[in-house]
Amino acid sequence: MGLQQAVKQKIGTNSRFWILLIALVIAGVALMIYITPYGMGLVNDSVGYIGGARNILAGNGYSRLSGNGDPRPITNYPPLFSIAIAAVSLMGLEALRSAWLLNVALFGANILLISLAARKASGSDWFGLLGGLFFAVSEPLFVAHSYAMSEPIYLFLATLCLLLLGKALQDQHGGWLIAAGVTASLAFLARYVAISLFATAVICLLVFREGWRKKIIDSVIFVFSGIPLAAVWLVRNYLVSSNVGNRMVSYHPIPMDKIQEGVLNFWGWLLPERGGLIENHLNLWGIVLVVFLLAWLAAVLAALVFILRDRVGGSSQQVQTSWAFAVEGWVYLAVLVLTLTFVDASPIFEHRILSPFYICVIVLGAAALAWTWQQRRPVGQIIAVVLTLGLLVSFAEDSLDSIHLLHQDGQGFAKSDWLESPTIAAVSQLPETQIYTNRNTALYILTNRPAYVLPSPTNPATQQPREGYAEDVAAIRQQVLDGDAVLVIFGYRTLDADLNGGHAWMQDLTKALPVIEAFDDDAIFGLSKPN
Repeated sequence: MGLQQAVKQKIGTNSRFWILLIALVIAGVALMIYITPYGMGLVNDSVGYIGGARNILAGNGYSRLSGNGDPRPITNYPPLFSIAIAAVSLMGLEALRSAWLLNVALFGANILLISLAARKASGSDWFGLLGGLFFAVSEPLFVAHSYAMSEPIYLFLATLCLLLLGKALQDQHGGWLIAAGVTASLAFLARYVAISLFATAVICLLVFREGWRKKIIDSVIFVFSGIPLAAVWLVRNYLVSSNVGNRMVSYHPIPMDKIQEGVLNFWGWLLPERGGLIENHLNLWGIVLVVFLLAWLAAVLAALVFILRDRVGGSSQQVQTSWAFAVEGWVYLAVLVLTLTFVDASPIFEHRILSPFYICVIVLGAAALAWTWQQRRPVGQIIAVVLTLGLLVSFAEDSLDSIHLLHQDGQGFAKSDWLESPTIAAVSQLPETQIYTNRNTALYILTNRPAYVLPSPTNPATQQPREGYAEDVAAIRQQVLDGDAVLVIFGYRTLDADLNGGHAWMQDLTKALPVIEAFDDDAIFGLSKPN
């Protein structure tokens, strides 16, 4: 009878967990629908993904439209998000609507996965749900899902990969390991930084597997399970562009302002932003962040000693899951820093770039709170409650304002300012002509007019002077003077008054060119007249 009661109690506990989790997922989906009444937000990268999906559906492969309307293979954006949009569009939806439906579903799916990960790391149903709640109400994370960007699908695949890896560590069956490797490969096709998942998996297998033969064999199985899909993509890029990722390796140290922005974003996510708590003491918070990361690394190494010494503890699900997410958090940051330093200097430490790290913080935070509570010491339990409520209040303070603002209007190029722009309306009325602009993505998504992007003096990927800049500018100006092209410059007056290089750039491009239309801050240069 005692056994039957224990089984019934276990079933009841599981049922309660899943009922509450499903309710949390439904609430998250409802939140995402509420904050995106105008569809997903659109920025430059969003247009690349949408355009890629449209060209896949049109039979042009994964490509973008060049300035003259010809399809050109895309190599700088991994293809998975566009492929997923195209797949959803097979139901008869337009690509923009498909992106909205996909990201709404991914927000619910990510709440589910984060809750499961936090549950495994904490060993507690309640703290697993708490991890999912932290994710759902975290402003940077739901905002990231409200844009047509690849972060939501990457977060889904990265979290799923780590959960499958945890299953593979518990179960010696190779199928889980292969599934984790394939998932890591899919994550790589969403964001190149998924290389961190491969490193994390190999580290975990080398630590948790018994015997060097088993360690090496399973590491090889994981890596080779993930190689085929990634290899196909990289080889395709090389064949169409002679470059596997549209990037050149060069050294460009991360500027201090980008580091400070990362510090501001990280602490702004966790702490209240009232009264200049973070902005007014940014250097201090930078030191605190360094201490936090070093303490994180020390905890990882201390846990490693414990795992290697005590194989019983090291084989527990809680230890393995927590350690995997702890390693991934550090490896992800290391890969990100290396990428910014040697491969691509254009990204910054903004919330969407840091979101995979935030996931690791949430899972480990839920595990730490659960451990503190489970010690059953009054002081520890009071600390756990205070920290939980404090985080929820801090998240809610930022989130409530953002929810209200997101619901009121679209974001990025979906914002009413863009949709009602007189410049956009004027471009729509231009006769067929070649267009050069500093916002080619906006023109494509809002007017369906392909355009060439105006060359800037500095290459944003390397932060070095752009090769052939003067020659390109001279050729563009001549086309405009011959009546074969127009310049559409958004924010022209702001750029022309910019003391940080914008004035010289605008003078290079527009000096002595005729003006077709001029608006508050925009201008159209050329000889062509609207119809």
